[in-house]
Amino acid sequence: MSYLNFDFMHLFIMFLRDAESIHPEMFGLGSFGEAELLLHGFDRVGDVDDYCLYEKDYQAIYFRSSAALSLKCYFYKGEPQGLGISVAPGVRLITLLKHLFSQQPRDWRERLKFYFYEDEDEGAVIVDSVTVIRFGADTGRSAYHVRELESDQKEGGAAISVGTVIRTMVSYDFSVWDRRSSSLALSQLFELLNNIH
Repeated sequence: MSYLNFDFMHLFIMFLRDAESIHPEMFGLGSFGEAELLLHGFDRVGDVDDYCLYEKDYQAIYFRSSAALSLKCYFYKGEPQGLGISVAPGVRLITLLKHLFSQQPRDWRERLKFYFYEDEDEGAVIVDSVTVIRFGADTGRSAYHVRELESDQKEGGAAISVGTVIRTMVSYDFSVWDRRSSSLALSQLFELLNNIH
């Protein structure tokens, strides 16, 4: 596993603002090209003549500890289709949102749309209609942990990430939230959003 010399929070904010601003040098690469990825130990998953991705595990600084993540580079018939980041359990959604809101609370809150599967154990946040933060709770008493960062920011992108969330999950309106029928994780998320001014 390779270690990154920057903080996960920095990577998170960069990804939300503009996923294409993430440069290969940040991961010790000369480019995000297929040959370069293979040279640096990325695993290929899928058919190189169709859809495939290259992925590699990294560790990033996360407060006084570290966060395990996997960088994913997507390709379609040899053409780059953008980046994604999988995150190992341990990075709480609430912590990342608090950091985000500390910069421009009103601005960010209006740019987030929440979606959940029916059981509310897993969901996604769509940011600016182009970036997806997928999250889940391991148990009803657990906090939500970030699972994936995905983006449709690539010029000419087909909005696959956002479209999948909208087709498979239900939009959530916190103005009609019922605390009695909600999990602890959902209650914590509501409290955070309700206290943003």
